[in-house]
Amino acid sequence: MGLPADMGWCAECPSAYPKRKAMFEKWKARMESEIANMNRALDMLKLKCRCYDSWDGHIVAFRR
Repeated sequence: MGLPADMGWCAECPSAYPKRKAMFEKWKARMESEIANMNRALDMLKLKCRCYDSWDGHIVAFRR
């Protein structure tokens, strides 16, 4: 379900509000899940960058 469905529901006005709200809640949940995954990936990249920043020719312990 996407924007075309939402556009059709606009013609239904108030009777379509529950359907539209459910659709937006579903989109919101999916987006929050994607953001959480991206934040985990970003944290890992930051960790790797810190390890290279502190590299002095020796093995660097991976600590947060």
